[in-house]
Amino acid sequence: NDASRQGYSGGALTHDTAGAEVHATCACVAPSPHRAGEIWASTDDGLVHVTRDDGKSWANVTPKSMPELAYVGGVEISAHDANTVYVTATRYKLADYRPLLFRTRDGGRTWQAIHGDLPPAEITRVLRADPVRPGLLFIGTETGVFFSGNDGKSWVRMKGGLPVTPVYDLKIKDGDLIAATHGRSFWVLDDLSALRQLQGDLYAPQLVAPRSTVRNRLSWSAGTSYTKKGISYGPAFGIGGGTEVVVKADGSTERRHLDVGENPPNGVLVYYWLPQGFDATVKLEFADAKGTAINSFDSADKALAAAKRPGAKPGLNRFVWDLKHRGPAKLDATLAPRAHKPLAEESDDTSGPAVAPGRYGVMLQAGGTRMQAGFAVVKDPRIKTPQRAFDEQLALLKSLHAKLGALNEAVNGMRVHMVQLRALSTRLAAGHAALRDDAAALLKRLEGIEGVLVDVKRESPRDILRHPAGLNDTLLDLISVVAIADEAPTTPARQVCDEIVAQVDARLAELATALGGDLAGLNGALHTAGVAMLGAVPG
Repeated sequence: NDASRQGYSGGALTHDTAGAEVHATCACVAPSPHRAGEIWASTDDGLVHVTRDDGKSWANVTPKSMPELAYVGGVEISAHDANTVYVTATRYKLADYRPLLFRTRDGGRTWQAIHGDLPPAEITRVLRADPVRPGLLFIGTETGVFFSGNDGKSWVRMKGGLPVTPVYDLKIKDGDLIAATHGRSFWVLDDLSALRQLQGDLYAPQLVAPRSTVRNRLSWSAGTSYTKKGISYGPAFGIGGGTEVVVKADGSTERRHLDVGENPPNGVLVYYWLPQGFDATVKLEFADAKGTAINSFDSADKALAAAKRPGAKPGLNRFVWDLKHRGPAKLDATLAPRAHKPLAEESDDTSGPAVAPGRYGVMLQAGGTRMQAGFAVVKDPRIKTPQRAFDEQLALLKSLHAKLGALNEAVNGMRVHMVQLRALSTRLAAGHAALRDDAAALLKRLEGIEGVLVDVKRESPRDILRHPAGLNDTLLDLISVVAIADEAPTTPARQVCDEIVAQVDARLAELATALGGDLAGLNGALHTAGVAMLGAVPG
């Protein structure tokens, strides 16, 4: 309470009421979450006080090694112990840039400096203690964020894309770390589970148990980019802002927002640690509470895009499971008789349906090590849909995906035979006109079935408006309709599903008859005539 430091800024001639140089101001007030009536307060002239009787009396508990006139900007009370309190201070206005961090474990009677191995000129502004893991601390400084896993003995700078910027405040909310910067907006570190769970032995693989994940239903346009590479300033349909699509070192693309915030990954965040020198493949398997397999991902699976394969590099790896079942078999575009792109082949989303809320498990196979962990998928807290509705929806979606996969596999096999039939007609000699006619008749029959199962006339994505949809298109639309909301399928949707599935089954039965009867008969005639028969379809 130095009166000489409480006058006008600027002195007698240049009065300034901004108050930047005025001291004896309360900088932080922190009520204790453990004891009613206990309140901690710090000031901008280097003092720390505490009251334990609702302010009737105050005790000066300033650390003895606190420098004079330090700005004590933060008081953090541990969630685990009422007597453990952390204090953050700085003297940068006096050209003293040392980090100033203090901790008491006896309610303020004694203090210990915990700046550890922080850089000697790292201005410290705020400290937050993790409410889950004792000794896990985060500090915001003039250049970013540091963390300590040993209660301040040592510190590590947190990077992860955070720019070099002053961090004035930090907050831990629902397992995320939120940073308020000076001039560079808000930043969020999604999911602190890895820092909370990783053990000291980092010489072996470790799997972090995923936190509970909300089953979100995002807009159809979420994550969509209409730009293959470069910058797009025109938001599609008024959604979002400018984006930049960049090609990363592994060949995958990433969309970066230019002028709006970014949502967290939509799915379960799976963290795992691989020790130095690790040189093997990694496989992640997901299953339900009964152990029934749902989906799996292998770091060596070249059929997956690089961004969708689990990492296998030493250190901390993160994989985002989108909560989807394994997708149906796809149409093989190389077997299509024309240069067209059926709807099923256009979509990048070949995953199956999303899982229903419930308990699930993930198993990590890293080299010869196997470990597993459980986690929960919970419904959006804003909806009231009962579990029964989710289960009914999932059951219907799984059956529709299975039917779509069966249709696509049947078309792929049929198209192999059609390629063989076309080749057969060119190699049959003139003396085998009857065989040529039989082959042409079978080919025509198969083309008729193909034209119902898929749209063979499509030459561009918008051709769905020119030609009748194939049954595979209809199945895709039905999947979209059934999955459009977190609710049980409607009666009309079920009825249309039954009708379309019956049509698909009828065509698949017709195809089986054609291949089992007409094709077998043609092969028999070819054998009798001494002509090479049509080969079997692989798989």
